[in-house]
Amino acid sequence: MDKALVEEWVRRLESGNYRQTTGRLREPATKKGKKPSYCCLGVAKTCLGLRGFSGAHLSFVERARLGVSDKSQSKLIAMNDKDRQSFKQIAKWIRENILNKKESK
Repeated sequence: MDKALVEEWVRRLESGNYRQTTGRLREPATKKGKKPSYCCLGVAKTCLGLRGFSGAHLSFVERARLGVSDKSQSKLIAMNDKDRQSFKQIAKWIRENILNKKESK
C-alpha cells in the first residue's frame, strides 16, 4: 500500500471538489461547463493518474497500490451505491479501516 496515495484519496473525497455518482467509476459531464461525477473508487483512480474509467471496480494492481482488499472494495461499492453515503463518510471509513489498519500492523 502506498500510504501517501491513500491519504491523497481521502483528501480528495473530503474536498468537496468531486460530484458523486453511483453504478460506475465515472460519469462524463452531460452539459457544457458541468463537471463529471465519480464514485468513491473513481476518485481513487484519479489519484492513480489513470484515465480509463470503464466498469465499476478497481483492478487487482490498483487495489494493491491502495491497500484495498476485494472485501473492502465490495464494502466501498455498497457504501457508495447502495447506502448512498457521502464521500466524507466513505473517507472516514477508509481512514479507519485501511489507513489505520495498515499502520497498526
